[in-house]
Amino acid sequence: MSKQDIKLEEKIILAIPYEHEGRKITELTMRRPKVRDQLALRAKCGSVGHPKVKQGQKDFYDNLDRDLEMFAILCDEPVELFYQMDNGDYTKCSNAYTVLSQPC
Repeated sequence: MSKQDIKLEEKIILAIPYEHEGRKITELTMRRPKVRDQLALRAKCGSVGHPKVKQGQKDFYDNLDRDLEMFAILCDEPVELFYQMDNGDYTKCSNAYTVLSQPC
């Protein structure tokens, strides 16, 4: 993969726009993940093998929680924004994350 082929961000056009805190969400921009993002995710959610308990709850963070937290970090949006998202648009976010995570 040449340097020109490396994507630094991906625009995600939502098939099903929605409102969040009075803002109409029609698209998101996800940036390429960095090691610091993985560290921030682990600090908040724990690791896959050693998940943390969600703050104020008895449940542990699972893989879906971890995905949503990472998407929130990379899109610079609150994680709550993703809770209302259509599942098809969630899949678009997941695909964008996969593309942006490819090695250089």
